[in-house]
Amino acid sequence: RAVAGAIADDQSGARFGATFDMEVDAYVTASLALQAVVYHAAPVWLLAAGLWRYGYTIWEAALTARRHRTGRTLPADVEMPEWFRWQAKSICVVSVIALIGLSLPNTAPVVTTLLSAFVVGILSYSFLTSVVLLRLNVDTATSAPIRS
Repeated sequence: RAVAGAIADDQSGARFGATFDMEVDAYVTASLALQAVVYHAAPVWLLAAGLWRYGYTIWEAALTARRHRTGRTLPADVEMPEWFRWQAKSICVVSVIALIGLSLPNTAPVVTTLLSAFVVGILSYSFLTSVVLLRLNVDTATSAPIRS
């Protein structure tokens, strides 16, 4: 019984850590995007890079509320494929590096626009893929969390 309690505590700690990591990543992305727009003349639409996570969270909460009312599988119970989790982590790292690159002094406006489009593009791809996978897998869920 003590072992089962320790395993449950470890799993809830891992879920908390994964959620905390995602929120820190989202905050850093939003902060870097805002800094690039305000101080480095990046296009205003770069702010979409920082808003994707929060838009996704609102969508997931609405889906959870609908499914909870009907007694169906909740999005938090869906296990995303391993390839997607690695892809999402890689995209997060690459987008943060690109956003840091936007902070370099004397960056040409064309480079700023291209880097901004790259960041918004890869993050859009990542979150839209997540939405599609979640919608496809929500009825065949396992017990693992959606966190990457």
